[in-house]
Amino acid sequence: MTIVSTPAHTDVAGGAAGTLGAWLLLGIAVVAVSVIFRDGLAQMLHIWTQRADYRHALLVLPLIAYLVWRRRHDLGPGLAHGSWLGFALVLAGLGCNLIGKFGSVFTVQQAGFMLTVIGIALVFTGRRAVPVLWLPALLLLLLVPLPNFVLMNLLAQLKTISVALATAVMRMAGVTVFTEGGVLTFALLKLTPEQVRDGLAYVVPLTTAGFLCACLVPGRAWKKALLIAGPVPLIVVANALVLAGVGVLADGGSLDLLERLLRHKGVAVGGMALAGMVLLAYLLLRREQLNRNALPNVVRPAGTRPSAAIAARGLRAPSILATAAALVVGIVAVALPNRVPAVPDRVTFGEFPVQIEDWQGSRMELEPEYAASLQLDDYLLADYRAAQSTPINFYVAWYDTQQAGRSVHSPNSCLPGEGWKIVSLTQVDVADVAVAGGPLRANRVVIELGGRRQLVYYWFQQRGRVMTNEYLVKWNLFQDGLMRNRSDGALVRVVMSIPDGSSVDVADREVVEFIRGAVPLLDPYVPL
Repeated sequence: MTIVSTPAHTDVAGGAAGTLGAWLLLGIAVVAVSVIFRDGLAQMLHIWTQRADYRHALLVLPLIAYLVWRRRHDLGPGLAHGSWLGFALVLAGLGCNLIGKFGSVFTVQQAGFMLTVIGIALVFTGRRAVPVLWLPALLLLLLVPLPNFVLMNLLAQLKTISVALATAVMRMAGVTVFTEGGVLTFALLKLTPEQVRDGLAYVVPLTTAGFLCACLVPGRAWKKALLIAGPVPLIVVANALVLAGVGVLADGGSLDLLERLLRHKGVAVGGMALAGMVLLAYLLLRREQLNRNALPNVVRPAGTRPSAAIAARGLRAPSILATAAALVVGIVAVALPNRVPAVPDRVTFGEFPVQIEDWQGSRMELEPEYAASLQLDDYLLADYRAAQSTPINFYVAWYDTQQAGRSVHSPNSCLPGEGWKIVSLTQVDVADVAVAGGPLRANRVVIELGGRRQLVYYWFQQRGRVMTNEYLVKWNLFQDGLMRNRSDGALVRVVMSIPDGSSVDVADREVVEFIRGAVPLLDPYVPL
Protein backbone atom coordinates (compact mmCIF):
# COMPACT_ATOMS: atom_id res chain seq x y z
CA MET A 1 0.00 0.00 0.00
CA THR A 2 1.27 3.41 -0.92
CA ILE A 3 0.36 6.29 1.31
CA VAL A 4 0.16 9.60 -0.55
CA SER A 5 0.72 12.70 1.53
CA THR A 6 -1.26 15.79 0.54
CA PRO A 7 0.05 18.66 2.64
CA ALA A 8 -1.07 21.15 0.01
CA HIS A 9 -4.69 20.18 0.53
CA THR A 10 -4.27 20.59 4.28
CA ASP A 11 -2.79 24.08 3.82
CA VAL A 12 -5.60 25.09 1.49
CA ALA A 13 -8.24 23.79 3.89
CA GLY A 14 -6.57 25.51 6.81
CA GLY A 15 -6.26 28.73 4.81
CA ALA A 16 -9.93 28.59 3.82
CA ALA A 17 -10.95 28.02 7.43
CA GLY A 18 -8.72 30.85 8.60
CA THR A 19 -10.05 33.21 5.95
CA LEU A 20 -13.66 32.33 6.77
CA GLY A 21 -12.99 32.99 10.44
CA ALA A 22 -11.33 36.29 9.58
CA TRP A 23 -14.33 37.43 7.53
CA LEU A 24 -16.60 36.48 10.42
CA LEU A 25 -14.46 38.46 12.86
CA LEU A 26 -14.44 41.42 10.46
CA GLY A 27 -18.23 41.37 10.25
CA ILE A 28 -18.54 41.29 14.04
CA ALA A 29 -16.07 44.17 14.37
CA VAL A 30 -17.94 46.30 11.80
CA VAL A 31 -21.28 45.79 13.56
CA ALA A 32 -19.78 46.53 16.98
CA VAL A 33 -18.06 49.71 15.78
CA SER A 34 -21.28 50.91 14.13
CA VAL A 35 -23.12 50.50 17.45
CA ILE A 36 -20.39 52.13 19.55
CA PHE A 37 -20.07 55.25 17.39
CA ARG A 38 -23.72 55.56 16.33
CA ASP A 39 -24.27 59.01 17.89
CA GLY A 40 -21.12 60.54 16.43
CA LEU A 41 -21.80 58.91 13.05
CA ALA A 42 -25.35 60.26 12.92
CA GLN A 43 -24.08 63.79 13.66
CA MET A 44 -21.31 63.49 11.07
CA LEU A 45 -23.72 62.27 8.37
CA HIS A 46 -26.03 65.16 9.22
CA ILE A 47 -23.19 67.64 8.71
CA TRP A 48 -22.10 65.96 5.45
CA THR A 49 -25.60 66.22 3.99
CA GLN A 50 -26.74 69.57 5.39
CA ARG A 51 -23.68 71.84 5.37
CA ALA A 52 -22.22 73.12 2.09
CA ASP A 53 -18.67 73.16 3.51
CA TYR A 54 -18.72 69.38 4.10
CA ARG A 55 -20.87 68.01 1.28
CA HIS A 56 -17.67 67.12 -0.56
CA ALA A 57 -17.37 64.20 1.87
CA LEU A 58 -20.06 62.36 -0.11
CA LEU A 59 -17.78 62.57 -3.17
CA VAL A 60 -14.55 61.78 -1.34
CA LEU A 61 -15.85 58.55 0.21
CA PRO A 62 -16.28 56.78 -3.18
CA LEU A 63 -12.85 58.11 -4.17
CA ILE A 64 -11.33 56.54 -1.05
CA ALA A 65 -12.98 53.22 -1.96
CA TYR A 66 -11.57 53.51 -5.49
CA LEU A 67 -8.04 54.22 -4.21
CA VAL A 68 -8.13 51.06 -2.10
CA TRP A 69 -9.71 49.00 -4.91
CA ARG A 70 -7.11 50.24 -7.40
CA ARG A 71 -4.33 48.70 -5.34
CA ARG A 72 -6.18 45.71 -3.96
CA HIS A 73 -3.59 43.30 -5.38
CA ASP A 74 -0.92 44.87 -3.16
CA LEU A 75 -2.95 43.84 -0.12
CA GLY A 76 -2.68 40.16 -0.99
CA PRO A 77 -5.45 37.57 -0.88
CA GLY A 78 -7.42 36.81 2.23
CA LEU A 79 -7.50 38.46 5.64
CA ALA A 80 -6.13 38.00 9.15
CA HIS A 81 -2.51 38.91 8.58
CA GLY A 82 -2.36 40.70 11.91
CA SER A 83 -0.95 44.09 12.94
CA TRP A 84 -0.27 45.35 16.44
CA LEU A 85 -0.20 48.88 15.03
CA GLY A 86 -3.79 48.37 13.92
CA PHE A 87 -4.75 47.02 17.33
CA ALA A 88 -3.23 50.12 18.99
CA LEU A 89 -5.27 52.37 16.65
CA VAL A 90 -8.46 50.49 17.53
CA LEU A 91 -7.82 51.02 21.24
CA ALA A 92 -7.02 54.70 20.61
CA GLY A 93 -10.25 55.11 18.64
CA LEU A 94 -12.35 53.49 21.36
CA GLY A 95 -10.67 55.76 23.91
CA CYS A 96 -11.48 58.83 21.80
CA ASN A 97 -15.11 57.78 21.74
CA LEU A 98 -15.15 57.66 25.54
CA ILE A 99 -13.47 61.06 25.85
CA GLY A 100 -15.74 62.62 23.23
CA LYS A 101 -18.88 61.23 24.81
CA PHE A 102 -18.17 62.45 28.33
CA GLY A 103 -16.41 65.62 27.15
CA SER A 104 -19.38 66.58 24.94
CA VAL A 105 -17.26 66.89 21.76
CA PHE A 106 -18.60 65.16 18.67
CA THR A 107 -15.36 65.82 16.80
CA VAL A 108 -13.36 63.62 19.17
CA GLN A 109 -15.90 60.81 18.79
CA GLN A 110 -15.82 61.11 15.00
CA ALA A 111 -12.01 61.16 14.89
CA GLY A 112 -12.12 58.06 17.12
CA PHE A 113 -14.39 56.35 14.61
CA MET A 114 -11.97 57.08 11.76
CA LEU A 115 -9.02 55.82 13.82
CA THR A 116 -10.94 52.64 14.66
CA VAL A 117 -11.80 52.02 11.00
CA ILE A 118 -8.16 52.53 9.99
CA GLY A 119 -7.02 50.26 12.81
CA ILE A 120 -9.41 47.46 11.82
CA ALA A 121 -8.22 47.74 8.23
CA LEU A 122 -4.60 47.29 9.36
CA VAL A 123 -5.50 44.51 11.79
CA PHE A 124 -6.97 42.42 8.98
CA THR A 125 -4.42 43.26 6.27
CA GLY A 126 -1.14 43.65 8.11
CA ARG A 127 1.59 46.27 8.20
CA ARG A 128 2.45 45.76 4.55
CA ALA A 129 -0.83 47.52 3.76
CA VAL A 130 0.47 50.81 5.18
CA PRO A 131 1.83 52.05 1.80
CA VAL A 132 -1.61 51.28 0.31
CA LEU A 133 -3.79 52.70 3.06
CA TRP A 134 -1.93 55.82 4.22
CA LEU A 135 -3.55 58.15 1.68
CA PRO A 136 -7.14 56.86 2.18
CA ALA A 137 -6.55 57.03 5.96
CA LEU A 138 -5.50 60.69 5.85
CA LEU A 139 -8.45 61.53 3.61
CA LEU A 140 -10.80 59.90 6.12
CA LEU A 141 -9.38 62.03 8.92
CA LEU A 142 -9.80 65.18 6.79
CA LEU A 143 -13.51 64.42 6.54
CA VAL A 144 -14.01 64.78 10.30
CA PRO A 145 -15.88 68.08 10.82
CA LEU A 146 -13.88 70.68 12.73
CA PRO A 147 -15.27 71.87 16.10
CA ASN A 148 -17.51 74.86 15.56
CA PHE A 149 -15.44 77.26 17.69
CA VAL A 150 -12.26 76.29 15.79
CA LEU A 151 -13.92 76.78 12.39
CA MET A 152 -15.53 80.08 13.42
CA ASN A 153 -12.21 81.49 14.65
CA LEU A 154 -10.50 80.43 11.41
CA LEU A 155 -13.22 81.99 9.25
CA ALA A 156 -13.12 85.18 11.33
CA GLN A 157 -9.40 85.59 10.65
CA LEU A 158 -9.82 84.89 6.94
CA LYS A 159 -12.77 87.30 6.79
CA THR A 160 -10.71 90.13 8.27
CA ILE A 161 -8.02 89.70 5.60
CA SER A 162 -10.59 89.32 2.81
CA VAL A 163 -12.53 92.45 3.84
CA ALA A 164 -9.33 94.53 3.99
CA LEU A 165 -8.37 93.35 0.49
CA ALA A 166 -11.88 93.93 -0.91
CA THR A 167 -12.01 97.41 0.61
CA ALA A 168 -8.68 98.33 -0.98
CA VAL A 169 -9.87 97.11 -4.40
CA MET A 170 -13.18 98.99 -4.16
CA ARG A 171 -11.55 102.23 -3.11
CA MET A 172 -9.16 102.01 -6.04
CA ALA A 173 -12.23 101.61 -8.24
CA GLY A 174 -13.81 104.69 -6.69
CA VAL A 175 -16.53 102.80 -4.79
CA THR A 176 -17.73 104.31 -1.52
CA VAL A 177 -17.69 101.68 1.20
CA PHE A 178 -17.69 101.72 5.01
CA THR A 179 -16.30 98.90 7.13
CA GLU A 180 -17.43 98.18 10.67
CA GLY A 181 -15.67 95.22 12.22
CA GLY A 182 -15.93 93.14 9.05
CA VAL A 183 -19.38 94.46 8.04
CA LEU A 184 -19.50 96.20 4.65
CA THR A 185 -21.91 99.07 4.09
CA PHE A 186 -22.62 100.46 0.61
CA ALA A 187 -25.02 103.10 -0.65
CA LEU A 188 -27.74 100.57 -1.47
CA LEU A 189 -27.19 97.76 1.02
CA LYS A 190 -25.35 96.48 4.05
CA LEU A 191 -23.75 93.05 4.06
CA THR A 192 -24.13 91.08 7.29
CA PRO A 193 -21.15 89.16 8.74
CA GLU A 194 -22.72 85.92 7.44
CA GLN A 195 -22.94 87.32 3.89
CA VAL A 196 -19.38 88.58 4.05
CA ARG A 197 -17.92 85.22 5.00
CA ASP A 198 -20.29 82.67 3.43
CA GLY A 199 -17.95 81.88 0.52
CA LEU A 200 -15.00 81.35 2.87
CA ALA A 201 -16.56 78.11 4.13
CA TYR A 202 -15.31 76.44 0.93
CA VAL A 203 -11.81 76.54 2.38
CA VAL A 204 -12.45 73.08 3.89
CA PRO A 205 -13.30 71.19 0.66
CA LEU A 206 -10.66 73.09 -1.32
CA THR A 207 -7.97 72.22 1.22
CA THR A 208 -9.01 68.57 0.94
CA ALA A 209 -8.77 68.81 -2.85
CA GLY A 210 -5.34 70.42 -2.61
CA PHE A 211 -4.10 67.68 -0.31
CA LEU A 212 -5.43 65.03 -2.67
CA CYS A 213 -3.73 66.63 -5.69
CA ALA A 214 -0.45 66.89 -3.81
CA CYS A 215 -0.56 63.19 -2.91
CA LEU A 216 -1.72 61.80 -6.25
CA VAL A 217 0.24 63.92 -8.71
CA PRO A 218 4.02 63.46 -8.93
CA GLY A 219 6.18 66.50 -8.43
CA ARG A 220 8.80 68.09 -6.22
CA ALA A 221 8.16 68.61 -2.54
CA TRP A 222 7.85 72.40 -2.77
CA LYS A 223 5.22 72.07 -5.49
CA LYS A 224 3.21 69.68 -3.35
CA ALA A 225 3.48 72.09 -0.42
CA LEU A 226 2.06 74.89 -2.58
CA LEU A 227 -0.86 72.69 -3.61
CA ILE A 228 -1.67 71.97 0.04
CA ALA A 229 -1.26 75.58 1.22
CA GLY A 230 -2.70 77.24 -1.90
CA PRO A 231 -6.46 76.93 -1.17
CA VAL A 232 -6.34 79.32 1.81
CA PRO A 233 -5.01 82.43 -0.01
CA LEU A 234 -7.05 81.53 -3.10
CA ILE A 235 -10.33 81.45 -1.20
CA VAL A 236 -9.47 84.74 0.55
CA VAL A 237 -8.68 86.46 -2.76
CA ALA A 238 -11.78 85.00 -4.46
CA ASN A 239 -14.01 86.19 -1.63
CA ALA A 240 -12.44 89.65 -1.78
CA LEU A 241 -12.99 89.89 -5.54
CA VAL A 242 -16.64 88.85 -5.24
CA LEU A 243 -17.15 91.40 -2.44
CA ALA A 244 -15.55 94.03 -4.66
CA GLY A 245 -17.95 93.01 -7.44
CA VAL A 246 -20.87 93.47 -5.05
CA GLY A 247 -19.58 96.95 -4.21
CA VAL A 248 -19.19 97.94 -7.87
CA LEU A 249 -22.72 96.76 -8.71
CA ALA A 250 -24.17 98.48 -5.64
CA ASP A 251 -22.37 101.72 -6.47
CA GLY A 252 -23.54 101.56 -10.09
CA GLY A 253 -27.15 100.83 -9.20
CA SER A 254 -27.26 97.48 -11.05
CA LEU A 255 -29.87 96.01 -8.76
CA ASP A 256 -30.80 93.00 -10.89
CA LEU A 257 -27.21 91.78 -11.26
CA LEU A 258 -26.54 92.62 -7.62
CA GLU A 259 -29.44 90.47 -6.45
CA ARG A 260 -28.24 87.53 -8.56
CA LEU A 261 -24.68 87.82 -7.30
CA LEU A 262 -25.79 87.99 -3.67
CA ARG A 263 -28.00 84.93 -4.17
CA HIS A 264 -25.08 82.87 -5.52
CA LYS A 265 -22.17 84.60 -3.78
CA GLY A 266 -20.90 81.50 -1.99
CA VAL A 267 -20.94 79.41 -5.15
CA ALA A 268 -19.18 82.18 -7.07
CA VAL A 269 -16.39 82.34 -4.47
CA GLY A 270 -16.00 78.56 -4.44
CA GLY A 271 -15.97 78.37 -8.24
CA MET A 272 -13.34 81.08 -8.58
CA ALA A 273 -11.12 79.49 -5.96
CA LEU A 274 -11.48 76.07 -7.61
CA ALA A 275 -10.52 77.55 -10.98
CA GLY A 276 -7.49 79.08 -9.30
CA MET A 277 -6.58 75.67 -7.85
CA VAL A 278 -6.78 74.04 -11.29
CA LEU A 279 -4.60 76.78 -12.80
CA LEU A 280 -2.09 76.51 -9.95
CA ALA A 281 -1.86 72.74 -10.40
CA TYR A 282 -1.35 73.16 -14.15
CA LEU A 283 1.39 75.78 -13.76
CA LEU A 284 3.23 73.77 -11.12
CA LEU A 285 2.99 70.36 -12.74
CA ARG A 286 2.89 71.01 -16.50
CA ARG A 287 6.45 69.72 -16.94
CA GLU A 288 5.95 66.68 -14.78
CA GLN A 289 5.32 63.38 -16.52
CA LEU A 290 1.85 62.12 -15.53
CA ASN A 291 1.36 58.40 -15.68
CA ARG A 292 -0.82 55.69 -14.26
CA ASN A 293 1.74 54.90 -11.58
CA ALA A 294 1.38 58.28 -9.84
CA LEU A 295 0.33 56.62 -6.61
CA PRO A 296 3.09 55.29 -4.36
CA ASN A 297 3.50 51.57 -4.95
CA VAL A 298 4.87 48.80 -2.78
CA VAL A 299 8.19 47.64 -4.18
CA ARG A 300 8.40 43.87 -4.45
CA PRO A 301 11.28 41.73 -5.78
CA ALA A 302 10.92 40.83 -9.43
CA GLY A 303 8.79 37.78 -10.07
CA THR A 304 7.11 37.82 -6.68
CA ARG A 305 3.43 38.29 -5.95
CA PRO A 306 1.37 37.88 -2.80
CA SER A 307 0.55 34.21 -2.68
CA ALA A 308 -2.31 32.22 -1.28
CA ALA A 309 0.05 30.93 1.38
CA ILE A 310 -0.18 34.30 3.09
CA ALA A 311 -3.90 33.85 3.46
CA ALA A 312 -3.39 30.46 5.01
CA ARG A 313 -1.76 31.82 8.15
CA GLY A 314 -5.05 31.70 10.02
CA LEU A 315 -6.35 34.11 12.61
CA ARG A 316 -3.82 36.25 14.42
CA ALA A 317 -3.86 37.72 17.91
CA PRO A 318 -4.26 41.39 16.81
CA SER A 319 -7.40 40.65 14.79
CA ILE A 320 -8.90 38.52 17.58
CA LEU A 321 -8.12 41.07 20.31
CA ALA A 322 -9.29 44.06 18.25
CA THR A 323 -12.60 42.36 17.48
CA ALA A 324 -12.98 41.29 21.10
CA ALA A 325 -12.37 44.84 22.34
CA ALA A 326 -14.93 46.30 19.90
CA LEU A 327 -17.43 43.55 20.74
CA VAL A 328 -17.13 44.03 24.50
CA VAL A 329 -17.51 47.81 24.25
CA GLY A 330 -20.43 47.38 21.83
CA ILE A 331 -22.23 44.93 24.13
CA VAL A 332 -21.73 47.25 27.09
CA ALA A 333 -23.07 50.18 25.04
CA VAL A 334 -26.24 48.22 24.19
CA ALA A 335 -26.80 46.22 27.36
CA LEU A 336 -26.23 48.86 29.98
CA PRO A 337 -29.09 51.31 30.55
CA ASN A 338 -28.44 54.87 29.50
CA ARG A 339 -26.53 56.58 32.25
CA VAL A 340 -28.57 59.53 33.48
CA PRO A 341 -26.26 62.31 34.71
CA ALA A 342 -26.98 63.66 38.17
CA VAL A 343 -28.48 67.16 38.21
CA PRO A 344 -27.86 69.17 41.41
CA ASP A 345 -30.67 70.98 43.18
CA ARG A 346 -30.65 74.65 42.34
CA VAL A 347 -32.79 77.80 42.30
CA THR A 348 -33.98 78.95 38.88
CA PHE A 349 -32.89 82.31 37.50
CA GLY A 350 -36.47 83.53 37.63
CA GLU A 351 -35.79 84.28 41.30
CA PHE A 352 -32.48 86.08 40.74
CA PRO A 353 -32.69 89.59 42.26
CA VAL A 354 -33.18 92.53 39.94
CA GLN A 355 -31.65 94.83 42.56
CA ILE A 356 -27.94 94.29 43.30
CA GLU A 357 -26.70 96.97 45.71
CA ASP A 358 -27.00 100.22 43.71
CA TRP A 359 -27.64 98.42 40.42
CA GLN A 360 -31.23 98.15 39.16
CA GLY A 361 -31.86 95.33 36.69
CA SER A 362 -34.16 94.99 33.71
CA ARG A 363 -34.76 91.44 32.48
CA MET A 364 -34.68 90.48 28.81
CA GLU A 365 -35.36 87.34 26.79
CA LEU A 366 -33.26 85.64 24.15
CA GLU A 367 -34.67 85.67 20.65
CA PRO A 368 -36.37 82.30 19.92
CA GLU A 369 -33.88 81.24 17.23
CA TYR A 370 -30.93 81.85 19.55
CA ALA A 371 -32.59 80.06 22.45
CA ALA A 372 -33.34 77.07 20.20
CA SER A 373 -29.75 76.99 18.94
CA LEU A 374 -28.20 77.19 22.41
CA GLN A 375 -30.58 74.55 23.91
CA LEU A 376 -30.32 76.12 27.36
CA ASP A 377 -32.00 74.67 30.42
CA ASP A 378 -32.10 78.04 32.20
CA TYR A 379 -30.58 81.46 31.71
CA LEU A 380 -30.37 84.98 33.07
CA LEU A 381 -30.19 87.94 30.70
CA ALA A 382 -30.56 91.43 32.16
CA ASP A 383 -29.24 94.97 31.95
CA TYR A 384 -28.18 96.47 35.29
CA ARG A 385 -27.79 100.20 35.68
CA ALA A 386 -26.59 102.35 38.55
CA ALA A 387 -27.31 106.08 38.77
CA GLN A 388 -25.58 108.10 36.03
CA SER A 389 -23.73 105.02 34.67
CA THR A 390 -23.64 102.96 31.50
CA PRO A 391 -25.78 99.78 31.66
CA ILE A 392 -24.00 96.50 32.27
CA ASN A 393 -25.34 93.39 30.56
CA PHE A 394 -25.30 90.29 32.77
CA TYR A 395 -25.76 86.90 31.10
CA VAL A 396 -25.56 83.45 32.68
CA ALA A 397 -26.27 80.34 30.57
CA TRP A 398 -27.03 77.17 32.54
CA TYR A 399 -27.09 73.53 31.41
CA ASP A 400 -28.40 70.70 33.59
CA THR A 401 -26.37 68.32 31.44
CA GLN A 402 -23.84 68.91 28.69
CA GLN A 403 -23.55 66.38 25.91
CA ALA A 404 -21.93 66.27 22.49
CA GLY A 405 -23.57 69.01 20.45
CA ARG A 406 -25.21 70.60 23.50
CA SER A 407 -22.88 72.56 25.73
CA VAL A 408 -21.78 76.08 26.64
CA HIS A 409 -20.79 78.32 23.73
CA SER A 410 -17.65 80.36 24.21
CA PRO A 411 -17.87 84.12 23.45
CA ASN A 412 -14.42 83.77 21.93
CA SER A 413 -16.03 82.01 18.95
CA CYS A 414 -19.38 83.83 18.90
CA LEU A 415 -18.09 87.42 18.96
CA PRO A 416 -16.01 87.25 15.74
CA GLY A 417 -18.99 85.63 14.01
CA GLU A 418 -21.10 88.69 14.87
CA GLY A 419 -18.56 91.05 13.33
CA TRP A 420 -16.75 92.16 16.51
CA LYS A 421 -12.98 92.43 16.37
CA ILE A 422 -11.10 91.24 19.46
CA VAL A 423 -8.66 94.03 20.34
CA SER A 424 -7.21 92.32 23.41
CA LEU A 425 -7.77 89.09 25.32
CA THR A 426 -6.15 88.46 28.69
CA GLN A 427 -6.83 86.48 31.88
CA VAL A 428 -7.14 88.49 35.09
CA ASP A 429 -7.82 87.76 38.75
CA VAL A 430 -10.80 89.77 40.01
CA ALA A 431 -9.80 91.20 43.38
CA ASP A 432 -11.94 90.46 46.44
CA VAL A 433 -14.13 87.93 44.61
CA ALA A 434 -14.03 84.23 45.50
CA VAL A 435 -15.81 81.32 43.84
CA ALA A 436 -15.76 77.79 45.33
CA GLY A 437 -13.21 78.89 47.88
CA GLY A 438 -10.74 80.25 45.33
CA PRO A 439 -10.09 83.55 43.55
CA LEU A 440 -12.16 84.39 40.48
CA ARG A 441 -10.05 84.27 37.33
CA ALA A 442 -11.80 85.58 34.20
CA ASN A 443 -11.16 86.30 30.55
CA ARG A 444 -10.99 90.07 29.99
CA VAL A 445 -11.74 91.02 26.38
CA VAL A 446 -11.88 94.39 24.64
CA ILE A 447 -13.86 94.22 21.39
CA GLU A 448 -14.56 96.75 18.66
CA LEU A 449 -17.13 97.12 15.89
CA GLY A 450 -16.64 100.24 13.84
CA GLY A 451 -16.25 103.07 16.35
CA ARG A 452 -17.98 101.18 19.17
CA ARG A 453 -16.05 99.44 21.92
CA GLN A 454 -17.11 97.02 24.63
CA LEU A 455 -15.45 95.46 27.64
CA VAL A 456 -16.31 91.80 28.22
CA TYR A 457 -15.55 89.61 31.22
CA TYR A 458 -16.44 85.93 30.96
CA TRP A 459 -15.61 82.61 32.57
CA PHE A 460 -16.93 79.05 32.82
CA GLN A 461 -18.33 78.22 36.26
CA GLN A 462 -18.89 74.49 36.38
CA ARG A 463 -19.20 71.94 39.20
CA GLY A 464 -17.11 73.91 41.70
CA ARG A 465 -14.49 75.01 39.18
CA VAL A 466 -13.83 78.33 37.47
CA MET A 467 -12.13 78.02 34.08
CA THR A 468 -11.13 80.40 31.29
CA ASN A 469 -10.00 77.86 28.69
CA GLU A 470 -12.53 76.09 26.43
CA TYR A 471 -10.34 73.01 26.06
CA LEU A 472 -9.92 72.65 29.82
CA VAL A 473 -13.72 72.83 30.11
CA LYS A 474 -14.03 69.84 27.77
CA TRP A 475 -11.43 67.84 29.68
CA ASN A 476 -13.12 68.47 33.02
CA LEU A 477 -16.47 67.51 31.48
CA PHE A 478 -14.96 64.15 30.58
CA GLN A 479 -13.39 63.73 34.01
CA ASP A 480 -16.47 64.71 36.00
CA GLY A 481 -18.84 62.78 33.73
CA LEU A 482 -16.78 59.65 34.28
CA MET A 483 -16.01 60.03 37.99
CA ARG A 484 -18.90 62.12 39.37
CA ASN A 485 -21.68 61.44 36.83
CA ARG A 486 -22.17 65.19 36.44
CA SER A 487 -21.98 67.42 33.39
CA ASP A 488 -23.88 70.51 34.55
CA GLY A 489 -22.35 73.94 34.26
CA ALA A 490 -22.68 77.58 33.31
CA LEU A 491 -21.12 80.34 31.27
CA VAL A 492 -21.02 83.73 33.02
CA ARG A 493 -20.58 86.87 30.90
CA VAL A 494 -20.54 90.55 31.87
CA VAL A 495 -20.52 93.20 29.10
CA MET A 496 -20.28 96.99 29.25
CA SER A 497 -20.16 99.44 26.35
CA ILE A 498 -17.32 101.95 26.58
CA PRO A 499 -18.75 105.45 26.00
CA ASP A 500 -17.07 107.69 23.44
CA GLY A 501 -14.29 109.66 25.06
CA SER A 502 -14.09 107.30 28.02
CA SER A 503 -11.20 104.97 28.77
CA VAL A 504 -11.16 101.20 29.18
CA ASP A 505 -9.86 101.64 32.73
CA VAL A 506 -12.99 103.52 33.79
CA ALA A 507 -15.22 100.77 32.37
CA ASP A 508 -12.96 98.19 34.01
CA ARG A 509 -13.56 99.63 37.47
CA GLU A 510 -17.33 99.67 37.00
CA VAL A 511 -17.47 96.11 35.66
CA VAL A 512 -15.31 94.78 38.50
CA GLU A 513 -17.47 96.59 41.04
CA PHE A 514 -20.58 94.98 39.55
CA ILE A 515 -18.95 91.52 39.56
CA ARG A 516 -18.13 91.91 43.24
CA GLY A 517 -21.80 92.47 43.99
CA ALA A 518 -23.33 89.94 41.57
CA VAL A 519 -21.11 86.87 41.61
CA PRO A 520 -21.57 85.97 45.33
CA LEU A 521 -25.32 85.81 44.62
CA LEU A 522 -24.85 83.03 42.04
CA ASP A 523 -24.18 80.20 44.50
CA PRO A 524 -27.81 78.93 44.74
CA TYR A 525 -28.24 79.21 40.95
CA VAL A 526 -24.88 77.69 39.90
CA PRO A 527 -24.26 75.01 42.56
CA LEU A 528 -20.87 73.50 43.32
